Amino acid sequence: MADPFYGTKEWKKARAECVRLAAYRCRLCGSSVRGLNKSRVDHVKTKKEFPALALVQSNLRCLCVPCDNARHAEKGGAAADRGCDAQGIPLAAGHHWNK
Repeated sequence: MADPFYGTKEWKKARAECVRLAAYRCRLCGSSVRGLNKSRVDHVKTKKEFPALALVQSNLRCLCVPCDNARHAEKGGAAADRGCDAQGIPLAAGHHWNK
């Protein structure tokens, strides 16, 4: 079941602002997140552990779907897949730049 928090006006406003502030680019790889279902807004410090930061912009970051999936073990990601190599290529095998 989906968390009702993500349906609130407050979250939708914070999410839209986060994507706008990121200039519609993934904060990890820089790819465009313009378009339907292209962006994810990630809590740097989890909402579960830090509920007071759930709507704080400094705790939110705009990610593309592959980078968001790579960040979360429950979405098939692993900590070793985070970030980029020395040439700036994402480490996540599932990232669209690696296809």
